[in-house]
Amino acid sequence: MSKIYSLGIFFLTLFFVSTFNYNANATSITPVAIEINDEVKINSITYTNTSKFEVLVQPSQKLWTQEGGKDKYTDTSDLLIVPSFVKIAPGQKQVFRVTKRDKNEAEPRAYRLILEDVSDDVSEALSENQAGNIRFKFNHNLPVYFYPKIAKKNSYRTPNISLCDQKLGTERQACLRIQNEETMHVKVENFIIKVQNQQTTVVPTFLTILPKSYKDINISIPRVAQPVVIEAKTSFGPASITVPVQVTQK
Repeated sequence: MSKIYSLGIFFLTLFFVSTFNYNANATSITPVAIEINDEVKINSITYTNTSKFEVLVQPSQKLWTQEGGKDKYTDTSDLLIVPSFVKIAPGQKQVFRVTKRDKNEAEPRAYRLILEDVSDDVSEALSENQAGNIRFKFNHNLPVYFYPKIAKKNSYRTPNISLCDQKLGTERQACLRIQNEETMHVKVENFIIKVQNQQTTVVPTFLTILPKSYKDINISIPRVAQPVVIEAKTSFGPASITVPVQVTQK
């Protein structure tokens, strides 16, 4: 390889490194979930723009339900979100206020609030002195829960865990059904697999099961000639299921 060619590659690399400034995920929101109830009729979210660019943010909403063990999102206008469209300058914050239009509704509801960056394309939005920047646009999608007074209790029953099917799927996966019979959503985190009361595997999980709903999840279990206990850490307390030996030894 000639010295001239090597120098050319060097200066070309230096040009790209010095010219392009990657300005990646530079927006954030707090909190990441909100609740509306009889005591908190209006809640708020703070959107922080720590990027070098002005962002145009437009909120939208979806009604969030769970049917057949799967999440379902449908159009709705149940929530009132202010502002409905806003420009946020670099380094600035914007507070979005959220409330329920019908505060007298008797049933719990769950929604997804989407804060979408609808800024122009980079080629149109960047000024001449920003032309070397590469910009990424991100949307924030967070849950909004509405609970009437009757949904609030001092304690809640832990979700019920059962087998969706007595047969194992591919890669020895057992289908577990987590049923929430309460009027409040429950969060499920880690699953712990135990054989003879000894922890063998921790399966990180981040599930939200809405009121009076269920979700299915597949978990691989070991092939052993004895029952396997699967424990789940939930926001209502620990829940567990014992998978019988008829299933585990297959």
